[in-house]
Amino acid sequence: MKKFNINIIFLIIVLFSSFSFNVYQMNELKKEGREQNHIDQEFLSSLRILKRSLENDSSLSSHVIRHATKAESLSKFTSYYDETYVVQVYSIVLLDYLLQMTYLNKDIDDISKKQELIQVLDELSKDPLDEQMMSELQYLLIELKKDYDFN
Repeated sequence: MKKFNINIIFLIIVLFSSFSFNVYQMNELKKEGREQNHIDQEFLSSLRILKRSLENDSSLSSHVIRHATKAESLSKFTSYYDETYVVQVYSIVLLDYLLQMTYLNKDIDDISKKQELIQVLDELSKDPLDEQMMSELQYLLIELKKDYDFN
C-alpha cells in the first residue's frame, strides 16, 4: 500500500511539473508573439513616417534618413523576413539611394517620381510583401538613380 501511495505522489508531481512547464511555454510563446508584432508594427510605422517625411519635406532631411535607417535595421527582424530576403533588400536599396542623394546634396527633382515613390511606400506600409509594389519600388529607384548617374 505504501508503494502505491509513493507512485501516486510521484505521478502527481510529474503531472504538475508537466502542466507548469506547458503553462510557462505558452506564456513565452505569447510574449514572443507580442514582441514580433511590435517589431512588425515599428517597421510599418517607419515606412509610413518615411512616406510622410518625403511628402512634407521639400528636400531630403535627416528625418527621412533616420526612418529609412530604422526600417532597414528592423527589416531583418520582422516576420516578413524569409529566405528570399526581399523586404531586407528593398529596405537596403532604398536607404542606399537616400544616403547617396543626401551625400550629394541632391533632392528628387522629378515631382512625379517623388509622388510615385510616396505612393509605393504607402502601399508597402500596408502590405510589405506586395510583390507588385516591391517591383515598382526597385524599378523606380533604378530610374531615379539614372537621373543622377550614380556609380
